[in-house]
Amino acid sequence: MKKVELLQKMLKFFAACIFLAVLYYVIAAIWNIVSIVIYYSAQNIDNSFWSDALKYIERSSPAATLAYRWSGIVYCVADMVSFIMVFKYLLDVIEEGTLFTPHSARHMTFIGLKTIFLPLIAELIALIIHLCYGVGSEYSDHMPVVISVIFGVVLLFVSLILHHVAELEEKLKNIENKE
Repeated sequence: MKKVELLQKMLKFFAACIFLAVLYYVIAAIWNIVSIVIYYSAQNIDNSFWSDALKYIERSSPAATLAYRWSGIVYCVADMVSFIMVFKYLLDVIEEGTLFTPHSARHMTFIGLKTIFLPLIAELIALIIHLCYGVGSEYSDHMPVVISVIFGVVLLFVSLILHHVAELEEKLKNIENKE
């Protein structure tokens, strides 16, 4: 098997993994929405089923519960957008047949920057949500934001490698054309 074919298969596998991550964030966002609906329903209906359901979603206070769930939706949407961009990029690269073009390198830089800034914007929105509900950010989960920023930095590093290899390929083509 040629190395290019192996790379293509690895990219397809990685694209499948990214697709599963997008599904995870869709399900997580839906769960947060369902939790909010359950929470509001349980407040208005006195029923043992709803009381039991509340045990799974309730935080220390009603405000903390709602702030946590609304900010969870914001985080899920930000991560979904980041992973969808990476998924689309992988599909484009698989279709092109190579990673090492100036276009794909620029595209990867753009994705890396968005992957860094989207979670930071989501964190800011979540902070505003927490302030509106009058609870501290201790009810927020900061780890996904840190992971997304690290992932964005890794993507920027990969884009530098792609830029370098694309330049080397261009130089090699120019040398071959001269001969």
